[in-house]
Amino acid sequence: ADTVVSRTIVEVSKNPETQLDEPKVKDNLTVVFADNPQIDSSIGKDLLDIYGIVDKALRDSYDYLSKFRFDPEYSQKLETAFGNNFNREVADKLFDNFAEGNFTNIPTIKIVNRAAIHGGNGAFSTDTGLVYLAVEFLTENYNNTPKITDILLEETGHFVDSQINEIDAPGDEGDIFSELVLGNTLTNEELQALKTENDIITVIRNGQEVTTIRNNGSITLENNNTNILRVATWNIYGGNSINAN
Repeated sequence: ADTVVSRTIVEVSKNPETQLDEPKVKDNLTVVFADNPQIDSSIGKDLLDIYGIVDKALRDSYDYLSKFRFDPEYSQKLETAFGNNFNREVADKLFDNFAEGNFTNIPTIKIVNRAAIHGGNGAFSTDTGLVYLAVEFLTENYNNTPKITDILLEETGHFVDSQINEIDAPGDEGDIFSELVLGNTLTNEELQALKTENDIITVIRNGQEVTTIRNNGSITLENNNTNILRVATWNIYGGNSINAN
């Protein structure tokens, strides 16, 4: 069975009209570990260690995403990554939420072995709505959080594209998005190379086509398994954490 680690962050603020405390969910991150992921025992890390590094990298990506809405070149960068015909209202709503610290739209992350994604580091599936990360990539970069953050931003870019474009934007929009959100400058040659890169992969799973957006490889998806073990849930209220097993 899959193992699920989930965290919910709730902010409680007082309603000025009713003077009542009102909770508001800001983050409901779920990380799913595929059944029996093969983790190199020599590194001395377990599932919660892997979750910890994903959580740290994701928090760093949140920091970049929350600031992006205030970038003076926000609109121009969106057009560079996603073209000129995307739904601007949906895009602004997504990034307004990010700017307010609301990350409830961020997809669930599933950790799989690299063999399951044909040697890739990560992928986003438009069919399942999940981001996939290779456990080997995470362990290899356990002390290199920025590299994991980069991949998470790239897959977030693919997710954003799926929300604001009816047709996948030309090229590797996730990579372009990640570079621009990180504040990096792409040369014309680099941008054109990314614009002509094909990032769509369609795989056959149990007779059905599943479309994915890849990062260095294609992906094979497991069947959804509802028989899960909830390892832990974190609920944070007003800065005080409550841990439950």
